[in-house]
Parts: sequence; C-alpha cells; structure tokens
Amino acid sequence: MISNWNYQLNRYFQRYKDVIRSHSGVSTFIQQFSEWFSTWASDVSATPARFEDTITSAPAKNRKLTIDHISGEIDRLLKIVERESDTVLRLSKGLAKLTITHVQRSQARSAQLQQIYDPPGELRVDGRRHDNDFAAIEKIRIAPTHSEFFSPVAPYMPVFDFDAPHHLPAGSMERHLDIQFRLLREELMCVLSMFLKLAFILIQCIAPQLEPL
Repeated sequence: MISNWNYQLNRYFQRYKDVIRSHSGVSTFIQQFSEWFSTWASDVSATPARFEDTITSAPAKNRKLTIDHISGEIDRLLKIVERESDTVLRLSKGLAKLTITHVQRSQARSAQLQQIYDPPGELRVDGRRHDNDFAAIEKIRIAPTHSEFFSPVAPYMPVFDFDAPHHLPAGSMERHLDIQFRLLREELMCVLSMFLKLAFILIQCIAPQLEPL
C-alpha cells in the first residue's frame, strides 16, 4: 500500500508541476507520509513484527531491499517538496514588495514549463527514452515494452494547459487527442509498472540463492 501511494505521488508531481506551490497542504502531507513510512518500516522490520503486512513473510534480505527501494523514492518526494517550498517562500517575499498581475503570473508559469519541457520521441535532444517513445501516438504500442518498463528516464507527460509547450498546434484536435491518450495510458499502466519493477528487484535478489536444476 505504501509503495503504491509513493509511486502515485511521484507520478502526480510529474504530471502537475505546480501543485506544491498551489496547495500549501501538500508539503505537510508529504512530511506526514514520510513519518508514516518510518513507523511502518520500523514495525515490519521488528522481530516479531509489530504490524501485520504481507512483507513480513518475506525473507529478511528481500524485505530490507524493498524497504530501501521505497525509502529512496520517499527521499525523492521530500527533495521535490523542499525545493518547491523554497521557491514558494522566495516568491512570497517578493510579493510583499511587488504586485504581480494574472497575465504576468501566467507568463511566468509558461516560461517555467518551457524550461523543463522535454519533448517526446525523436524530437527529444538526447534521443528517444526507449523503443516505445514516439512523437506520433499512432506509433505507440498500448502494451508497454520491456525497454519502456525499465527506462531510467521519466516518461513524456504533457501538461493539459493551453499555454503549456507541446509539439502539436495549440487548440488542435490532434493535440487534444495526444494529451488524452498519453495521460490515460499512463494512468492505466502506472500501477502495473510499479509492481513489475518491484518483482524484478526481488527476483534479482532471490535468483543467486536458487540452486541450478
């Protein structure tokens, strides 16, 4: 459950770039989430376990590997929140001296999105993320490929906003379909991707202990 929540939060922050700045409660929630994880990790690692969870039946080495993996992902969440919270603090200090209009705020957000924009497929400066990364959605396989599952590069997630950068013309039906397709596909496969990656890690850990037939 915790690994699923953690994965979903990471995906959520990737999709909605300014959610931490727009909602002050997100930072507090992530801090609490980190504390919940620490309590859970301590309880399932105890002997005997103080919390009933399926992970307690796994070998100690596998259990530690899974906990360390989730811990690393939560650390990444905390760094994202810390970075964005510092930005909010700097902006709030500036607002005390300067009044920013809605148009200026919109332009600033567009400029920020442009800076972090990493286009899909062959349009990407560093090349395609994996063998299923294309600018044209008709070339993308619905079922994810092995290369896509284990790509170290985050997937292309377009921002559903008129002013956000995109490789297709603003206001076009092609752009609307592209965004809907990519977001819906990611929503369908994100949980499956998380469990397959965890299974792969466990198999790598268990395989050396198995005797050859």
